[in-house]
Amino acid sequence: MLFNLPCCVKTFNEVFPTEAACQDFWYVQRWQTDYSCPRCGCTVGWVLPKRGVTQCARQKCRYQVSSTAGTILHKTRLPLRTWFHAIVHYAEQPLITVRALAPILGVSVKTAALMLRKIRLAWQYYKEEYGGFLSRVEKETGSSGQQSIQEFPLQDEEPGFNARLFLEQIKQFVHQRKQAVSARFHNYLHTCTAVPSMQRIWQEQLRKWERKRQAWSGQKSEKQEPREREWWDLLSHSG
Repeated sequence: MLFNLPCCVKTFNEVFPTEAACQDFWYVQRWQTDYSCPRCGCTVGWVLPKRGVTQCARQKCRYQVSSTAGTILHKTRLPLRTWFHAIVHYAEQPLITVRALAPILGVSVKTAALMLRKIRLAWQYYKEEYGGFLSRVEKETGSSGQQSIQEFPLQDEEPGFNARLFLEQIKQFVHQRKQAVSARFHNYLHTCTAVPSMQRIWQEQLRKWERKRQAWSGQKSEKQEPREREWWDLLSHSG
């Protein structure tokens, strides 16, 4: 498991060769410091590899929780490696279409559309709730996930084209692009582990819209009350 390597589309099979590697990496991202039981809060548990869940070590609890439970991948039936593959493609090509992604992942167009929708929803929800953040790759490289190009002036006494410096520029550009894609990949993956399920996000958004609607209707009624009072006054005087 070469998690320290920049993860892009070309290096994906090298960084995450198996499903077990993806599960280990997801487990570390989900439980950043220590495991915590959602029911009793116990910080001790053990992994059941056959079932892919973590069981609480407390004898009276024994609660089993999946690493994807309570996240945007809640109750997913797809392998984590398929999700990782979709995230890395989205990190390298943010404008990738559903019909282009479906054959790459080996899933239907409907499934690919739902996967892209969840990834984008998780990123949007995280930015609205927590704001921006710097991932591990960004802290090491100083990249914010955006592609940046450094200029290398050709300093050579001999006039004309310098092939050596030109190749150095190409190597540096490719390296920076890999670092930028890897930073976006880690950011998107972190948001998928941090945000709640899609159903909970929708419920929170509905509650927000309901509060806004009530506030708007209250302001509208306050504005209409003086007019209604004037109208009733006119009716009473005319009578």
